[in-house]
Amino acid sequence: MILLEKKILTDVIAWLNIGLFRAYSKVHEARERRWKARANHGDVQVLKAQIQPHFLFNTLNRINATIPPQQEQTRELIAKLADTFRYALQATKEDEVSLWEELQFIKTYLELEKERFGERLQVMIEASEEVMHTKIAPMLLQPLIENAVIHGISPAVHGGRINIRCIKRKGKVQISISNTGARYIGPVEWLLQGKGVGLRNTVLRLEKIYQEQMHIEKTTPDGLTFTFSIPAAS
Repeated sequence: MILLEKKILTDVIAWLNIGLFRAYSKVHEARERRWKARANHGDVQVLKAQIQPHFLFNTLNRINATIPPQQEQTRELIAKLADTFRYALQATKEDEVSLWEELQFIKTYLELEKERFGERLQVMIEASEEVMHTKIAPMLLQPLIENAVIHGISPAVHGGRINIRCIKRKGKVQISISNTGARYIGPVEWLLQGKGVGLRNTVLRLEKIYQEQMHIEKTTPDGLTFTFSIPAAS
């Protein structure tokens, strides 16, 4: 029974990572087509990328139906997985969501990862009530969180902590994502020159949507901190 639960959990995390990667790619592709259309002053309607929701959610429901009632925790994991996909689907249709919605999505995503890492993954989210209604491009934070999990927490024997901090400063909302864990030994500039597209696309979205820069620095004693700002809600 324990082996079955572990296999189900592994499958859930695999679905999560594959699905979020595809969803993030769809979001970026849709935004890129919009930017190009606007730059050319064209009147062509820009198609919005979509995930086929019926197949996805029906599949998750079928998986849930095969799980014995004794494994309620696994059922809850799959329900959370469905929530992440539902948000990712909505993200392909919206240009902006509230920061509260984005943080709820990140919280659910990290709860799923915490099932895999256990006590090796600690999470702290700090955000005041005054910033929660700020509008933000959907799934802007997810690649940064994923980078912290994969490169900071996962390789470290004792894991580490992810801190997300959102504060209002000088008419903007400053968002910082930092992690402890494995030490990054190269120059921070190399992070944007690797094979992964998540960080590069996030930097590109920041520049094109908000005309803002991403600031990256090493965290003492280990880990990294990513910081950027977006306009605060009026």
